[in-house]
Amino acid sequence: MSNPLNTLAASLVLQLCIYSTVWLVIGLGFQINRRAALWWSAGFFSIALCMAVVQMDGGGVVLGDSLLRNWFALLSFVLIRRGVEVFTERPHATMDWIGALGATVVMEVLRQLGEHTFVARVVVFTAMACWPLAAISRLILEWLRQHWSMAPWVRGLMVSPVVLTMAVLLLRAGLISSGLGTDSPDLAEGGWLDVGSMLVYFLVLGGFNFTLVSLVLGVLIQRLHELSATDKLPGLANRRVMLRRLAQEHARFLRTGQAYTVVMTDLDYFKKVNDTFGHGVGDQVLQGIAHLLQGNLRGADTLARMGGEEFMLLMPSTDADGALVQAERVRERIASAEVPTDSGPLHLTMSLGVAEVLPSDATSTPVVSRADAALYRAKAAGRNAVDVADRQKLPSQRT
Repeated sequence: MSNPLNTLAASLVLQLCIYSTVWLVIGLGFQINRRAALWWSAGFFSIALCMAVVQMDGGGVVLGDSLLRNWFALLSFVLIRRGVEVFTERPHATMDWIGALGATVVMEVLRQLGEHTFVARVVVFTAMACWPLAAISRLILEWLRQHWSMAPWVRGLMVSPVVLTMAVLLLRAGLISSGLGTDSPDLAEGGWLDVGSMLVYFLVLGGFNFTLVSLVLGVLIQRLHELSATDKLPGLANRRVMLRRLAQEHARFLRTGQAYTVVMTDLDYFKKVNDTFGHGVGDQVLQGIAHLLQGNLRGADTLARMGGEEFMLLMPSTDADGALVQAERVRERIASAEVPTDSGPLHLTMSLGVAEVLPSDATSTPVVSRADAALYRAKAAGRNAVDVADRQKLPSQRT
């Protein structure tokens, strides 16, 4: 009579190998979130190896050993967490690797001490497994909160497979500690608790994989949407994308109090370029100016064409003083540059208006309005200038 745990382990090995292969193809074949996909592929393959060892234990294969099972299981959670860190652009938690290795060594030492240490080993394993799983839930929730507008219950649903995995591990540890679970330290014994846990894992790991797939698909859909909303002339984001980024940045400001600054720019006397040389040359000028502006961006900045020769620069985590320095650098760069066109190189200047978000701003609209007003003051002052809005109201100017 076949061991039901052995059959379930074989099914899980097949399921997890499929997941691992899919992520490998996504990472290598389609170059989609490549590094995260490869980490996830390795993570699911590590769980598959753990289940394979469980299956081989049931068949009496000498290779099967609790040291291998523990290591592959804990390693899988660390690998998947690493993929989530890469996907969410968060720093790597080195302690996970040390913790997984240390917990594996501790469990092996306890195993050598005898069967009476089984409960202690279960507790050590559960604690170390739940550590990266809790971090995965937190990272995904934070990323969803920052990037996707969705109800809290939907975010909770997205991470529910991870939470359920932790719940199963904790429940199993609790039942074993209370004496209601299996008496054996070996999963391959096929006790009712181990069989039930394996059935739940079969379903939960599918949901876990679905969560990761949903994240990647969501990013792809967002990228396709932004590509369709990109300004075709200079190759920059258009007004719609910028307004969405502004809303996201203002929401972050309301949540954290971290300032941001908007810089509105406008080419001086651009109409004369179109009237003198034609719109073809005007388009070439816009391409050249866009290239110059992009060369002065920081990694977190967003640049968009708002219409005609007007551009907007969104500078997160930047106050008016920092934005003024950047705006002056841009103004000087434009004024000193020769923009290549079919009619020869052209010299142009640019006026800029700077506005920092104020504590009284309920939305980003007043910030943009103040930047616009500052831009027109710069033009009225003779052009080729930078003007900062409401300096006396800025927190940095208060006494």
